[in-house]
This record gives sequence, structure tokens and C-alpha cells, in this order.
Amino acid sequence: VLCQAIHSPLRDPGIGIGSGGLRKATFYASEAELMQSGQAADFNPLTGHASLLGSSLGHCLHTLNEGPLAEAQLRDVNAALANVLRSDSPVLVTQCGSLGDPGTGNAHWGQFLGEDSVARLVSAPQGVAAALQNRLNWLGSSRPNIFKMPFMSQVTGVDNSRLLPPYFPVFRGEDVLFGAMLVSMHPRSVALEYPWSVPHLPLEQRAFDLNSPVPAGGGIPLFARYLTERIDYRDALDPQQQLAALAREALRMAARSDADLAADYRAELARGHADQLYILQNQYQGAQLLDAPEWQAYLQRRIGEVQQLLATAQSPAAVAGSPQSLSEAAVLAEFRELAGGFAAGLGAWLAMREAVTPLVDELIASGKLRPL
Repeated sequence: VLCQAIHSPLRDPGIGIGSGGLRKATFYASEAELMQSGQAADFNPLTGHASLLGSSLGHCLHTLNEGPLAEAQLRDVNAALANVLRSDSPVLVTQCGSLGDPGTGNAHWGQFLGEDSVARLVSAPQGVAAALQNRLNWLGSSRPNIFKMPFMSQVTGVDNSRLLPPYFPVFRGEDVLFGAMLVSMHPRSVALEYPWSVPHLPLEQRAFDLNSPVPAGGGIPLFARYLTERIDYRDALDPQQQLAALAREALRMAARSDADLAADYRAELARGHADQLYILQNQYQGAQLLDAPEWQAYLQRRIGEVQQLLATAQSPAAVAGSPQSLSEAAVLAEFRELAGGFAAGLGAWLAMREAVTPLVDELIASGKLRPL
């Protein structure tokens, strides 16, 4: 990841809020073409993130819009989201786009793109498969976007002046879990994605295959989804109480029987697959209007795979990363152990933050750490 801000190759007016803030993508055949696609900004990503991080939503919108919002700008705003936003909603996370490797876990990320990005995908001279596999993409926002649920970009701003959940994303899906916990603790908060990106050019080789089967799901993202579905966006509990509630929920799940845990897993996974099927079917319907046989064939195959997953009883033993030799009971026992450790970590998080405060003050006083 290069500490360099690059303006997005696509620029749209206004501000995206909720459903009006879909990320966009462009596709390149070579790294040289990729690096020439955007204009370098006159600021670095650190100061760029700090510019609105921690501000209120009202101040953020007024600054980005250079004045009050017009009624027409709210046309695509999700009504449910609008009902929980307030002028004093804090911007606790800031994000940016990615230029190069989009940071996705597989090559199947094209299914989540909007119509204009799909049109660029199917017209890419290198073909759909290469465009999604070669990791030479821009993925980000063409205008400032306000999201409810944050996810970590390659360079992310977090407002540590408030009590946030633990974060140190290492494994796939931990950024989604962080977002679910953050919104659980701060139901009124929002995330802001800026219309600029940072180059993300991994040193290690990353091979992705569009012909690989659809992942069955499960793992950390499924747990994050479970927490997200239980957020009360009107909850007035303070963040410390919400953090304790998350720990209790993890312990509650760990105390459930094998049969109940397996049933919870299958129900949550089926909801995720149903949502995925809905997205794919909408994409396929739109693909009928395009001269894109490769894209249509891919979507048809994916629809069939997800339908097969929905028609088959899924076992927790099939969670990605689990050894094939592990039984369902062994996987559930492992989950209980992890859930207990997760709850213990959440319970100790406040004390850990308090313990590190004097160290941070000492580093700042010595000049070894310089706040922006």
C-alpha cells in the first residue's frame, strides 16, 4: 500500500447517502495503464482522512456539499437509513478507494457492481474473467459517500477519541466484524468514503479464478451478519454497555446446544444465500440487455451454484479453513472456545485502552509519535 492519494478516475457531482452511495469500478489491462488512470492529489492519505474524521454528519455534509443539501439530492436515500441519521451523528470511520488489487477475497466481486460498472466490465478488452482476476482495478467512490456500516479500506481512519471495538484485521472478514461491532456500540454513527484512492499493489502473488465454485459461506462474516441483524438503531445505551452486551451475546451463543447452534448456522447461512441469489438474479436480468455472453454464462452458473447450496443442508464442518477430518461436533466445540475467548477479549478491551493511554502520551511528549 503506497501512502499516496489518487483522485478517482470517475467523478460524479453531489454526495451519496446509503443506497445512493454504491461503489464503482474500472478495469485495466496493465499496471502502467492503471497508474495513469487517476490524477495525484495535493494531499497525502493521512491528512485526507483526518480532514472530516470525528466530525458530525451535519458538518460533514455541509463541508462536502459546500452548503445545505437540496431536496433533489435526497432522492435516492434509503428511508430506513434516513430515519436513524441525525445532524450530530458522528463520523467514526473514514475510508477510501483502492487502485490496483481491490482487496477482495476471490474473483466473484463483480456481482455486487452497479449497472455502469458492469457495462465497463463487459466491455473490457481483456474479457470479463481477466478483468476480475488480474487485480488491476479501481474500486471506490466517484463522489463522497456516506455509509451506515463501515468496512476497512487499505488506509482507514478511525476516531479513537471514542470507545471503539477491538480492531486489528488479520483474517478475512474481520473488517466486517469490526463494522458490525462499531455500529452495535454507536448505532447513530456513520462512515464516510472519500472520492480518492491509494495504490494497492501486493508484493506477493495472488491468484484468483472466476471458474472456482462459489464459497459456501460461514466463518467470521456470518457471525458479523448475525450481530448486524440484531442492532437496535434507536438504542440509547452508552458504548460501554453495548460492548458488554456483545460479550454477553457471544457467551450466550457458546452456551447453546450442538443442535441449536447447527440450526442457527443453517438459518443464517440460508438467509445469506437467499440475498446472494437475489443479487445474482437481478444482475442476470440486467445482463439480458447487454451483448455479454461471457458475463451471462458466468451469472447463470453462479445462480445454479447458489440454488444448489440452498437446496442442500449445510454443515458447520464445511466452514472455510476447517480441516476436512473435523466432525461437526468438533467444529462447534471449537466455535465455543473461540466465542469464550472473544467475550473475554471484549471484557478486557476497556482496561487495555486505559492502560495504553499513558504510553501514547509518553510517545507524543518524546516526539516519537506525532498526531496529525
